[in-house]
Amino acid sequence: MFCYALLLPTIACGVGKFLFGKITTDPLKRALLGGAATILAKGVCVVYYKYNQISRSRNSIILNFDDFDEEPCCRQVMEPKKFFYFPDSEFFKDGNELCCLRSVLCAKRELLVDNLPCAKSRQFGCEHAGCSEVIVNESDYQAHCLSNHAFKCMSCKRAYPSAHLLDLHIAENHNPMQIAPSFRCFVPSCLEVFSLQSDRRDHYITVHNFPPDFRYDTRNG
Repeated sequence: MFCYALLLPTIACGVGKFLFGKITTDPLKRALLGGAATILAKGVCVVYYKYNQISRSRNSIILNFDDFDEEPCCRQVMEPKKFFYFPDSEFFKDGNELCCLRSVLCAKRELLVDNLPCAKSRQFGCEHAGCSEVIVNESDYQAHCLSNHAFKCMSCKRAYPSAHLLDLHIAENHNPMQIAPSFRCFVPSCLEVFSLQSDRRDHYITVHNFPPDFRYDTRNG
């Protein structure tokens, strides 16, 4: 290293004179340019040397797979086979235990449901004031409320199963502006109007297939 430091000015001057003699005639500038070129060349050489070392070390650890035999070491070929188990085999032990547990739980649940009091046998009265109807289940109670308490006339307290029938009742019995009697069809989409109830009855029986004993005016609720 010491020898290289002593020779560096001489090398720099020679390189500068050789490379940059035509650019400048100043010896100092040629020496500086030559030194810079020398240092740059040395750096490039060092980088190239390190790169070669790294490449060699990397190639040394890569296995050459071409040297190995491509045929597998084990020549035994496994083929799928069918296995048959008896119902009491250990293979089904876990599944049988799970199925037994599920069967027990289902049986207990069915037993509890069977011991519960049946809803149909429980009777209760209608909650609307003035109604003494006795209902045995929820579905009958809903049907009773729909047909007797859903649409009620405020004048005579009669109840109807639909708003259309309630409107017909009010128009036919409680409308002071009505002069001539008029009876509209019970079907909301039908616009037929009659002057007699008997004509309307014949109409809804023959045209709309109503039962002959149909009555839309229910009892007082």
